[in-house]
Amino acid sequence: MIVNGGLAQAAADDAAAAAEIGIGTGTTAAALTDTALEAEVPTVGRFDVVGASATGAVATIQGFSDNMAASTDVTEVGVFDSGGVMLSRNVQAAQTVGQNVSCIVTIQNTYSNA
Repeated sequence: MIVNGGLAQAAADDAAAAAEIGIGTGTTAAALTDTALEAEVPTVGRFDVVGASATGAVATIQGFSDNMAASTDVTEVGVFDSGGVMLSRNVQAAQTVGQNVSCIVTIQNTYSNA
């Protein structure tokens, strides 16, 4: 879900505004007013965005971490700009990521007028 902090970038079709991806263990549904992950995993830190593109109404953003510090059941993912402003937040079923493994996170957001 594109949150309020990401609406200007979405309107400008600016996928390049995404700079970091954070992961967390929160389960509360995403809301427009979200400004942070519910329970960001601090031992992992944020991933640098390694790819961002927009095709029509779909933005695809990828981040990469080459060494997860601890095994984590990831249930939420957030995209942030270089200043730490949250652009989007997605909540999902738990995905277990093991310790000392590489992790690639791919997020696709579809924009529409609601």
